[in-house]
Amino acid sequence: MKMIELTEVQQTLIEQLKEMNRFFISEYNVKTILAIDNGLRLHTKNNGRVVNIDITYDYGNDLYDIKAHSVNGLKAECKQIADFTGIFFDQLHELIREILFKEAS
Repeated sequence: MKMIELTEVQQTLIEQLKEMNRFFISEYNVKTILAIDNGLRLHTKNNGRVVNIDITYDYGNDLYDIKAHSVNGLKAECKQIADFTGIFFDQLHELIREILFKEAS
């Protein structure tokens, strides 16, 4: 198995998410954390619904951007459900909760 080395931004983001909520992986039912350009993808699954949440770091503004997609494997559909830009770090958890709660209902 080949391990991918995380960038400093990705490592810092994981540490910050754990520091703000040490149970975020179980609370959000994160199945996988993937490294993407300038950030992370949280692959979640709740009640049979798959939601991918991309958190990217905007170097110029020192803020984060979030994009979320719901995935329907049966219909082979991927639908964007959220797009936030210019997010402060302390707002990430609340927005992730909001995205997952909205999609679960």
